[in-house]
Amino acid sequence: MLDTTTGSRRLIFLLGTPRSGTTWLAAILNSYADVVYSHEPLTQLHSPAIDSLIARLKTEGRLSSADRDLLLNEWCQAHHQCRRPPFFRKRFQLAPAWLQMACWTAVRLTGRGSALFRHLFSPALDDLSYDLLVKDTWKPSSTACSRGWSSSSAIRAEW
Repeated sequence: MLDTTTGSRRLIFLLGTPRSGTTWLAAILNSYADVVYSHEPLTQLHSPAIDSLIARLKTEGRLSSADRDLLLNEWCQAHHQCRRPPFFRKRFQLAPAWLQMACWTAVRLTGRGSALFRHLFSPALDDLSYDLLVKDTWKPSSTACSRGWSSSSAIRAEW
């Protein structure tokens, strides 16, 4: 749903400790037709562009509007590492959910076709009719925390 106060999609950041029910809650929120769910992109999705934006967010506590849009657009893309079944029918998606499940399984098993998966199941970049749900977990020994993240820095970050 479009955030009418800013004219952009909303970011729903769901943070919690492991085994606290965050994945279950994210699956419930993901069943809504206007939500794109990204499962643990801070720990599972790495690229030079994303890592530099995250580093800037950690050090400065904020991102420019253009950088924010770039990060959100990247997290909205259908990366097989961050999309998790069950897949629900989405308004912005033309392919049925069963096809997304079949393609996701094939990419996970073979390690091939991730670019095609991303192309087929990502929403259009100019489509702002959906919200982005990002779910991640935090624990002292996690990769995210060892990279300098803390719950206070995540909360302080201005979107």
